[in-house]
This record gives sequence, C-alpha cells and structure tokens, in this order.
Amino acid sequence: MSLKKLKDIFLNLLSFDSPRARVFNLSFILIFLRIVPTETLASSPVKCVFKYYLFPLIFRGHCPATGIFAGCNCPACGITRGMSRLLRGDFAGAWNFNKMVFVVFAVMIVLIVFNALKLLKKED
Repeated sequence: MSLKKLKDIFLNLLSFDSPRARVFNLSFILIFLRIVPTETLASSPVKCVFKYYLFPLIFRGHCPATGIFAGCNCPACGITRGMSRLLRGDFAGAWNFNKMVFVVFAVMIVLIVFNALKLLKKED
C-alpha cells in the first residue's frame, strides 16, 4: 500500500466524513475520557477556546454580567470533565461539572449506533 493511500485513509478517519470515521472518532473520544483521570483533564494546560480567547475578543474584555455567557462562560464548560466523571459512574460529579453532559453522552451513543448500523448494512 502506498504512502499516499495510507495518508488518505488516516485523514478520512480524522474527518468525521464517513460512518466508519464517526464510529472510530466518537468511540476513541469516549475511551480516552474513560482512561484519562478527571484530575489530569482539570489540570491540563489546554484552555477553553471560547472562555479564554473568543469571548474576550468578541466582548472586548468586558464579559456580560447576565445571560448564558455571563462571566465569559460558554454552555459547554465542564463537558469534558463531566463526561470523564460520567464514564466512571459518578453521575453526581458529572452533573456538577455540566448538566448537559447527559444529553451529549446520549447523542454520542446514538451517533455511534446509527453509524455502526450504516456500516453493517453497507457490508451486506
């Protein structure tokens, strides 16, 4: 197999552009969040793009005091850590990080199953 073919396969997997890629990527995300301790995620040097870069830029350093973006917090803050807690069976911890984690988890599972079924039907 040529290097170009391998590169195309790899990029396709990363793209979320096919059912196989969606199953692979979403499953990998869930496995990664189950393996990596929540404390490691919390102390990661990676910062929320919305909270630390986009919102201060959009609001010119003056975050709104009320509403959904009060204090430059985005509705997704805590989803990663909450998902990590949820995958460990800590439902209260997941709820405390972000209440939307249950919806996001359900959507991810539905997408994995839906795309896996597409793959299975395609192979018939």
